[in-house]
Amino acid sequence: MSIFGDILKAALEPIKAAKTAVFADGDGEAIDEWSRDESQDEARFMGAHWGVILSQTFDAAERTGMGTVLEITIHGSNDNVIILGVRERFYLALSAKVKEPLFRLKRILAGVRRQISEEM
Repeated sequence: MSIFGDILKAALEPIKAAKTAVFADGDGEAIDEWSRDESQDEARFMGAHWGVILSQTFDAAERTGMGTVLEITIHGSNDNVIILGVRERFYLALSAKVKEPLFRLKRILAGVRRQISEEM
């Protein structure tokens, strides 16, 4: 595990609803990940798929003049997913059970983003 995985683990392991988090590049290649229940391969697979959604959203936002996409939040019946840009061509993706308040997850992820940016 790299320093990035250490940051993810320290921030998210205490959050019982947090399931999987991935720090990846713009091509969907995981740099590091943390997961409560998933294997490393499954966590990376999840991160790559959320990266595709982020990439498609970036493209659509650019074509429509929306500006820079800062965050994508997906509400599911069981889980929520938050995808945040870290720096150009890098992102964080987090899946968590819906019982955790989104504002708390977003606040924690903002701190994770800041820490990862400082380490890059």
